Amino acid sequence: MIFFLPETQAPAILMLKARGIRRQTGGQNYYNDIDKRPESATRLILTAMPKPIILLFTEPIIMAWSLYLIIIYAILYMDFEGYSLLFANDYYRFNLVQVGLALLPIGVGIVVAGASAPLQLLDYKPHYQKAIKEGKPMAPPEYRLRPLMIGGFFVPIGVFWLAWTARPGVYWASPVLSGLPFGIGLLIVFLTSYQFLIDCYGPIAASALASVTLARYVAAGGLVMVVRPMYMNLAYSNAAGEDIYAWPVSLLGFLSVVCLPIPFTLYFGLGRWLRKRSPNCVKF
Repeated sequence: MIFFLPETQAPAILMLKARGIRRQTGGQNYYNDIDKRPESATRLILTAMPKPIILLFTEPIIMAWSLYLIIIYAILYMDFEGYSLLFANDYYRFNLVQVGLALLPIGVGIVVAGASAPLQLLDYKPHYQKAIKEGKPMAPPEYRLRPLMIGGFFVPIGVFWLAWTARPGVYWASPVLSGLPFGIGLLIVFLTSYQFLIDCYGPIAASALASVTLARYVAAGGLVMVVRPMYMNLAYSNAAGEDIYAWPVSLLGFLSVVCLPIPFTLYFGLGRWLRKRSPNCVKF
């Protein structure tokens, strides 16, 4: 795909335009800032490598989104391990293949959320057009958060649904289908957070995205190690001696509920306040 998409970064477009003019005219008076400060590959790497780490520990906006994504991806990774306990037991008796198939509704939810992306763009378009008429380069990044104010609720809905239906006496289809709203919420959180960070950090958006990506994979990946002990310690047994995992799964749901206020607080003032005081955010 990258071979067919046009260049969209303004400094890179100016650099290519200046090179084209120099080639056509033979003159050497056409340069942009990138051409004037050529740097070696080693220097570029040494400059870029620490940037995501610095942003992760100095930018409150990135800290907040890192926390949100860590929890969301921790739930996803814990599902990979936890589904074997929830379904490969004495009352559902799923085999390994069936446990894997039980994850399919999460993928379906992701596809559904992806199909709704044009609706998210339609919601953002009037605010963007208004900003352009006012002579601004784009709408405030907080308008990117509007879909998450609704979509974020799909995550705890899916988690609590799974927690309290994966038990004896409940047909297996009900807990399996809980993955559908979770998958929808998962992708909406992911897309919204990345769009918001790109608009906030502009030229250094790649470093901002690297920060949250690093945080979520390191932390969420590490939490997988505690899944089985957590499920076993928080589970309780019914009268028939069967393990019920409602509370360990609910714990993940409560963590996702804690994150629900993040887009609301950023949208209704805190986001603008943090951006104005950040040395790294784009100023509007």
